[in-house]
Amino acid sequence: MSRTRAAVLPLALAAAIGAAAAVAIAAPAAAHSTIIDSTPAAGEEIAEAPASFSVTANEDLSDLTGTGQGFALRVVFVPTGEDVSTGRLTIDGPTLSTPGVPLQSGPYLLEYQVVSADGHPVSGEIPFTVATDDATTPTMTPEPTPDAEPPATGNGAAGAEPDGADPALWGWIVGGAIVLAGVAAGVIALVARRRG
Repeated sequence: MSRTRAAVLPLALAAAIGAAAAVAIAAPAAAHSTIIDSTPAAGEEIAEAPASFSVTANEDLSDLTGTGQGFALRVVFVPTGEDVSTGRLTIDGPTLSTPGVPLQSGPYLLEYQVVSADGHPVSGEIPFTVATDDATTPTMTPEPTPDAEPPATGNGAAGAEPDGADPALWGWIVGGAIVLAGVAAGVIALVARRRG
């Protein structure tokens, strides 16, 4: 084996290990739930309140405690910023819902926070409009559900990142550190071989 090939081998091995570690650490973070359906739909104009407001994810939601901790579903009247929802939540597989409430005419945001199967919170907002001057009531009475307190999320703005660093960021930082350590080890080995 030539000196050049022998010097490059530790560098290539360290880079491969670093890349594999970065991918292995970052891959679970890419598996967050995404919202694929909602009632009302994004941008929808409705004439009356639905029986329930809901968001549905692409996979079952993770309510490990059975208390709805980490979950929120708010119906916010945009002109005043008031949350008009009941605060009662139901988690059923991939769907998070709250009972319908009377709504006045105007723009609303359906603000949500769910916990994906990997334990990472996912949040956002879905705009919709009520196009009637009369207050409306739900079209049917939902079944009673156990109360679940929505989490306190700072100023209540949906779409905000949860507290703490994103696991994907940490994956890239750790992976990058491993790659840099491997490159440094390879350079040191190369310099030592050239001197020896």
